[in-house]
Amino acid sequence: MEKQVNYKLPFLDVLIDSNNPNFTLTRGYHEKNFTGLLTNYFSFTSYSYKVGVNKTLVDSGYKIDDAWLGFHEDITKLMDILKKNLISAHLIEKVINRYITGTQSNHCPQGSLPTTSPTFCFKLPYIDHFSVITQKKIRHFVKRYCNDLDIKLAFSSFKISHMFGVKDHIHGGLRSRVVHKFACAGCNGCYVGETVRHFSSRVKEHLASDRASYIFKHLQNSEHCRASCSADCFHVLDDASISFQLKIKEAIHIQREQPSLNQQLHLVNLIKIIILLLLFITISIFY
Repeated sequence: MEKQVNYKLPFLDVLIDSNNPNFTLTRGYHEKNFTGLLTNYFSFTSYSYKVGVNKTLVDSGYKIDDAWLGFHEDITKLMDILKKNLISAHLIEKVINRYITGTQSNHCPQGSLPTTSPTFCFKLPYIDHFSVITQKKIRHFVKRYCNDLDIKLAFSSFKISHMFGVKDHIHGGLRSRVVHKFACAGCNGCYVGETVRHFSSRVKEHLASDRASYIFKHLQNSEHCRASCSADCFHVLDDASISFQLKIKEAIHIQREQPSLNQQLHLVNLIKIIILLLLFITISIFY
Protein backbone atom coordinates (compact mmCIF):
# COMPACT_ATOMS: atom_id res chain seq x y z
CA MET A 1 0.00 0.00 0.00
CA GLU A 2 1.31 3.43 -0.94
CA LYS A 3 1.03 6.22 1.64
CA GLN A 4 0.97 9.95 1.02
CA VAL A 5 4.24 11.72 1.84
CA ASN A 6 4.46 15.53 1.77
CA TYR A 7 1.03 15.62 0.09
CA LYS A 8 2.35 13.45 -2.74
CA LEU A 9 0.96 10.03 -3.60
CA PRO A 10 2.31 7.68 -6.30
CA PHE A 11 -0.26 5.68 -8.25
CA LEU A 12 1.04 3.35 -10.97
CA ASP A 13 3.12 5.62 -13.27
CA VAL A 14 1.62 8.85 -11.91
CA LEU A 15 2.70 11.03 -8.99
CA ILE A 16 -0.26 13.00 -7.59
CA ASP A 17 0.81 16.27 -5.98
CA SER A 18 -1.78 18.04 -3.83
CA ASN A 19 0.43 20.63 -2.12
CA ASN A 20 -1.59 23.44 -3.68
CA PRO A 21 -5.13 23.51 -2.20
CA ASN A 22 -6.55 25.06 -5.39
CA PHE A 23 -5.55 22.34 -7.83
CA THR A 24 -3.83 18.96 -8.08
CA LEU A 25 -0.78 18.31 -10.24
CA THR A 26 0.20 15.03 -11.82
CA ARG A 27 3.72 14.05 -12.85
CA GLY A 28 5.42 10.98 -14.25
CA TYR A 29 6.66 8.53 -11.62
CA HIS A 30 9.10 5.63 -11.41
CA GLU A 31 9.81 3.25 -8.56
CA LYS A 32 13.12 3.61 -6.73
CA ASN A 33 14.37 0.37 -8.27
CA PHE A 34 13.72 1.63 -11.84
CA THR A 35 16.91 1.02 -13.84
CA GLY A 36 15.96 2.72 -17.11
CA LEU A 37 16.70 -0.43 -19.08
CA LEU A 38 14.73 -0.37 -22.35
CA THR A 39 15.13 -2.00 -25.74
CA ASN A 40 18.65 -1.25 -26.93
CA TYR A 41 18.76 0.51 -30.30
CA PHE A 42 21.13 -2.12 -31.69
CA SER A 43 19.02 -5.06 -30.54
CA PHE A 44 17.69 -7.47 -33.18
CA THR A 45 14.22 -5.99 -33.57
CA SER A 46 12.40 -3.93 -36.16
CA TYR A 47 13.02 -0.20 -36.58
CA SER A 48 9.31 0.53 -36.22
CA TYR A 49 9.38 -1.05 -32.76
CA LYS A 50 12.31 1.14 -31.68
CA VAL A 51 10.50 4.27 -32.87
CA GLY A 52 7.30 3.02 -31.23
CA VAL A 53 9.03 2.83 -27.85
CA ASN A 54 9.94 6.52 -28.15
CA LYS A 55 6.43 7.51 -29.23
CA THR A 56 4.80 5.55 -26.41
CA LEU A 57 6.98 7.11 -23.70
CA VAL A 58 6.51 10.65 -25.04
CA ASP A 59 2.77 10.12 -25.34
CA SER A 60 2.62 8.77 -21.80
CA GLY A 61 4.50 11.78 -20.42
CA TYR A 62 2.28 14.25 -22.29
CA LYS A 63 -0.94 12.66 -21.03
CA ILE A 64 0.26 12.31 -17.43
CA ASP A 65 1.77 15.78 -16.85
CA ASP A 66 -0.66 18.60 -16.14
CA ALA A 67 1.82 21.42 -16.72
CA TRP A 68 4.30 22.13 -19.51
CA LEU A 69 7.08 22.58 -16.93
CA GLY A 70 6.55 19.05 -15.62
CA PHE A 71 6.33 17.67 -19.16
CA HIS A 72 9.60 19.43 -20.06
CA GLU A 73 11.38 17.99 -17.02
CA ASP A 74 10.07 14.47 -17.70
CA ILE A 75 11.08 14.70 -21.36
CA THR A 76 14.59 15.77 -20.30
CA LYS A 77 14.84 12.71 -18.04
CA LEU A 78 13.40 10.52 -20.80
CA MET A 79 16.01 11.73 -23.29
CA ASP A 80 18.79 10.75 -20.86
CA ILE A 81 17.26 7.29 -20.41
CA LEU A 82 16.87 6.76 -24.16
CA LYS A 83 20.44 7.89 -24.84
CA LYS A 84 21.71 5.34 -22.31
CA ASN A 85 19.92 2.72 -24.42
CA LEU A 86 21.98 3.99 -27.40
CA ILE A 87 19.05 5.67 -29.15
CA SER A 88 20.37 8.64 -31.12
CA ALA A 89 19.54 12.18 -30.02
CA HIS A 90 18.42 12.95 -33.57
CA LEU A 91 15.76 10.24 -33.52
CA ILE A 92 14.56 11.24 -30.04
CA GLU A 93 14.21 14.92 -30.99
CA LYS A 94 12.50 13.98 -34.25
CA VAL A 95 9.86 11.92 -32.43
CA ILE A 96 9.31 14.61 -29.77
CA ASN A 97 9.00 17.44 -32.31
CA ARG A 98 6.54 15.49 -34.44
CA TYR A 99 4.46 14.65 -31.40
CA ILE A 100 4.31 18.22 -30.08
CA THR A 101 3.63 19.64 -33.56
CA GLY A 102 0.81 17.19 -34.10
CA THR A 103 -0.65 17.90 -30.67
CA GLN A 104 -0.56 21.67 -31.13
CA SER A 105 -2.29 21.37 -34.50
CA ASN A 106 -5.09 19.34 -32.86
CA HIS A 107 -4.17 16.15 -34.68
CA CYS A 108 -3.52 12.83 -32.97
CA PRO A 109 0.23 12.20 -33.52
CA GLN A 110 -0.16 8.45 -33.40
CA GLY A 111 -3.64 8.01 -34.75
CA SER A 112 -4.95 7.52 -38.25
CA LEU A 113 -7.99 8.53 -40.17
CA PRO A 114 -11.10 6.48 -39.39
CA THR A 115 -11.94 3.82 -41.91
CA THR A 116 -14.98 1.73 -42.58
CA SER A 117 -12.97 -1.16 -44.01
CA PRO A 118 -12.51 -4.24 -41.82
CA THR A 119 -9.12 -4.34 -40.16
CA PHE A 120 -7.11 -7.56 -39.90
CA CYS A 121 -3.93 -7.84 -37.84
CA PHE A 122 -1.23 -10.41 -38.58
CA LYS A 123 2.07 -11.23 -36.92
CA LEU A 124 5.26 -11.96 -38.85
CA PRO A 125 8.60 -13.17 -37.48
CA TYR A 126 11.33 -10.54 -37.60
CA ILE A 127 14.30 -11.68 -39.70
CA ASP A 128 16.04 -8.39 -40.42
CA HIS A 129 15.50 -6.69 -43.82
CA PHE A 130 13.71 -9.73 -45.22
CA SER A 131 10.78 -8.96 -42.93
CA VAL A 132 10.60 -5.36 -44.14
CA ILE A 133 10.60 -6.49 -47.77
CA THR A 134 7.90 -9.05 -47.03
CA GLN A 135 5.80 -6.41 -45.29
CA LYS A 136 5.99 -4.12 -48.34
CA LYS A 137 5.12 -6.97 -50.71
CA ILE A 138 2.06 -7.98 -48.69
CA ARG A 139 0.84 -4.39 -48.46
CA HIS A 140 1.29 -3.95 -52.21
CA PHE A 141 -0.52 -7.23 -52.86
CA VAL A 142 -3.45 -6.27 -50.62
CA LYS A 143 -3.68 -2.74 -52.02
CA ARG A 144 -3.74 -4.08 -55.56
CA TYR A 145 -6.18 -6.94 -55.17
CA CYS A 146 -8.07 -6.28 -51.91
CA ASN A 147 -8.85 -2.57 -51.71
CA ASP A 148 -11.69 -3.19 -49.25
CA LEU A 149 -9.34 -4.64 -46.61
CA ASP A 150 -7.22 -2.88 -44.02
CA ILE A 151 -4.20 -5.05 -43.18
CA LYS A 152 -1.89 -4.30 -40.27
CA LEU A 153 1.32 -6.27 -39.82
CA ALA A 154 3.39 -6.54 -36.66
CA PHE A 155 6.78 -8.18 -36.18
CA SER A 156 7.48 -10.65 -33.39
CA SER A 157 10.99 -10.33 -31.97
CA PHE A 158 13.30 -13.27 -31.41
CA LYS A 159 13.99 -14.32 -27.83
CA ILE A 160 16.56 -16.69 -26.39
CA SER A 161 13.73 -18.55 -24.65
CA HIS A 162 12.48 -19.61 -28.09
CA MET A 163 15.54 -21.86 -28.35
CA PHE A 164 15.92 -23.03 -24.77
CA GLY A 165 13.08 -24.13 -22.54
CA VAL A 166 13.04 -22.56 -19.09
CA LYS A 167 10.31 -24.75 -17.60
CA ASP A 168 10.35 -28.30 -16.32
CA HIS A 169 9.51 -31.01 -18.80
CA ILE A 170 5.82 -31.90 -18.81
CA HIS A 171 4.84 -35.54 -18.78
CA GLY A 172 3.27 -36.62 -22.07
CA GLY A 173 -0.10 -37.40 -20.50
CA LEU A 174 -0.32 -33.92 -18.97
CA ARG A 175 0.37 -32.03 -22.18
CA SER A 176 -2.50 -29.94 -23.54
CA ARG A 177 -3.31 -28.29 -26.90
CA VAL A 178 -1.88 -31.22 -28.84
CA VAL A 179 -2.53 -33.04 -32.09
CA HIS A 180 -2.61 -36.78 -31.43
CA LYS A 181 -2.71 -39.95 -33.51
CA PHE A 182 -4.40 -43.28 -32.80
CA ALA A 183 -3.15 -46.42 -34.57
CA CYS A 184 -5.43 -49.40 -34.03
CA ALA A 185 -3.47 -52.50 -32.98
CA GLY A 186 -6.15 -54.78 -34.37
CA CYS A 187 -6.68 -53.52 -37.92
CA ASN A 188 -4.15 -50.70 -38.45
CA GLY A 189 -6.96 -48.14 -38.60
CA CYS A 190 -5.76 -44.58 -38.05
CA TYR A 191 -7.23 -41.46 -36.45
CA VAL A 192 -5.79 -37.94 -36.12
CA GLY A 193 -7.39 -35.39 -33.81
CA GLU A 194 -6.71 -32.48 -31.48
CA THR A 195 -7.54 -31.59 -27.91
CA VAL A 196 -7.09 -28.52 -25.72
CA ARG A 197 -7.26 -30.57 -22.52
CA HIS A 198 -4.81 -33.02 -20.98
CA PHE A 199 -3.79 -35.67 -23.48
CA SER A 200 -4.35 -38.53 -21.02
CA SER A 201 -7.91 -37.34 -20.28
CA ARG A 202 -8.81 -37.28 -23.96
CA VAL A 203 -7.33 -40.78 -24.48
CA LYS A 204 -9.54 -42.17 -21.71
CA GLU A 205 -12.58 -40.58 -23.32
CA HIS A 206 -11.74 -42.09 -26.71
CA LEU A 207 -11.41 -45.54 -25.19
CA ALA A 208 -14.28 -45.60 -22.71
CA SER A 209 -16.78 -42.75 -22.53
CA ASP A 210 -17.07 -40.44 -25.56
CA ARG A 211 -19.81 -42.02 -27.68
CA ALA A 212 -19.35 -39.36 -30.38
CA SER A 213 -15.70 -40.29 -30.83
CA TYR A 214 -14.76 -42.09 -34.05
CA ILE A 215 -12.33 -44.21 -32.06
CA PHE A 216 -14.99 -45.22 -29.53
CA LYS A 217 -17.40 -46.16 -32.32
CA HIS A 218 -14.68 -48.15 -34.11
CA LEU A 219 -13.82 -50.14 -31.00
CA GLN A 220 -17.47 -50.81 -30.20
CA ASN A 221 -18.00 -52.24 -33.69
CA SER A 222 -15.04 -54.63 -33.46
CA GLU A 223 -14.47 -56.88 -30.45
CA HIS A 224 -11.03 -57.87 -31.72
CA CYS A 225 -9.90 -54.22 -32.00
CA ARG A 226 -11.39 -53.38 -28.61
CA ALA A 227 -9.42 -56.20 -26.98
CA SER A 228 -6.19 -55.24 -28.77
CA CYS A 229 -6.16 -51.48 -28.17
CA SER A 230 -5.02 -49.52 -25.15
CA ALA A 231 -3.57 -46.11 -24.30
CA ASP A 232 -0.30 -47.23 -25.90
CA CYS A 233 -1.95 -46.88 -29.31
CA PHE A 234 -1.98 -43.08 -28.90
CA HIS A 235 0.91 -40.67 -29.30
CA VAL A 236 1.34 -36.91 -29.72
CA LEU A 237 2.17 -35.56 -33.18
CA ASP A 238 2.33 -31.83 -32.55
CA ASP A 239 1.32 -29.01 -30.21
CA ALA A 240 0.34 -25.34 -30.44
CA SER A 241 -0.10 -22.33 -28.18
CA ILE A 242 -3.47 -21.12 -29.51
CA SER A 243 -6.57 -22.93 -30.79
CA PHE A 244 -6.34 -21.57 -34.35
CA GLN A 245 -2.79 -22.89 -34.76
CA LEU A 246 -3.92 -26.20 -33.32
CA LYS A 247 -6.70 -26.50 -35.91
CA ILE A 248 -4.28 -25.68 -38.73
CA LYS A 249 -1.77 -28.28 -37.53
CA GLU A 250 -4.50 -30.87 -37.16
CA ALA A 251 -5.57 -30.31 -40.77
CA ILE A 252 -1.97 -30.55 -41.97
CA HIS A 253 -1.39 -33.85 -40.15
CA ILE A 254 -4.68 -35.24 -41.46
CA GLN A 255 -3.54 -34.43 -45.00
CA ARG A 256 -0.20 -36.10 -44.30
CA GLU A 257 -1.42 -39.20 -42.45
CA GLN A 258 -4.63 -39.77 -44.44
CA PRO A 259 -6.43 -41.43 -41.48
CA SER A 260 -9.09 -44.02 -42.27
CA LEU A 261 -11.27 -43.27 -39.24
CA ASN A 262 -11.81 -39.53 -39.71
CA GLN A 263 -11.50 -36.70 -42.22
CA GLN A 264 -11.38 -32.93 -42.05
CA LEU A 265 -12.21 -30.86 -45.07
CA HIS A 266 -13.10 -27.35 -43.90
CA LEU A 267 -9.48 -26.23 -43.33
CA VAL A 268 -7.87 -27.89 -46.33
CA ASN A 269 -8.65 -25.01 -48.69
CA LEU A 270 -7.34 -22.49 -46.14
CA ILE A 271 -4.05 -24.38 -45.89
CA LYS A 272 -3.71 -24.36 -49.67
CA ILE A 273 -4.31 -20.60 -49.76
CA ILE A 274 -1.71 -20.01 -47.04
CA ILE A 275 0.86 -22.15 -48.88
CA LEU A 276 0.22 -20.32 -52.15
CA LEU A 277 0.54 -16.95 -50.42
CA LEU A 278 3.84 -17.95 -48.82
CA LEU A 279 5.15 -19.15 -52.19
CA PHE A 280 4.10 -15.88 -53.79
CA ILE A 281 5.87 -13.85 -51.08
CA THR A 282 9.03 -15.96 -51.32
CA ILE A 283 9.18 -15.60 -55.10
CA SER A 284 8.54 -11.86 -54.84
CA ILE A 285 11.38 -11.39 -52.34
CA PHE A 286 14.10 -13.36 -54.10
CA TYR A 287 13.15 -12.62 -57.70
